[in-house]
Amino acid sequence: MYFIGRGDCRVDIVGQDGRKATRHPSATNPNLGEGDHFGEIQMIYENHRSASVISLNYNTLAKLTYSDYKNLVGEFPEYEFALKNYITSNYKDSKIQFLRKMIR
Repeated sequence: MYFIGRGDCRVDIVGQDGRKATRHPSATNPNLGEGDHFGEIQMIYENHRSASVISLNYNTLAKLTYSDYKNLVGEFPEYEFALKNYITSNYKDSKIQFLRKMIR
């Protein structure tokens, strides 16, 4: 997982239809900037990457390794809960949308 200290990045995702789209198509600024993070989906669900992050200029990033992440959530489980909540409320994932629809 990475945290952006300085700089800007663009996030490209590939939808189920195989077409590339940028993060949050409805957002006015689809880029990531200072204070944003990426890689949380892989940390939580241990799956392959779901997006490509491209630097738009020089960046300063902080890296959180998987073992450090596990130590962090072992001590502060509310952090993992907050990340899961962030993912389900901010990302337009068709699987999550399907599950919400089925639960309703």
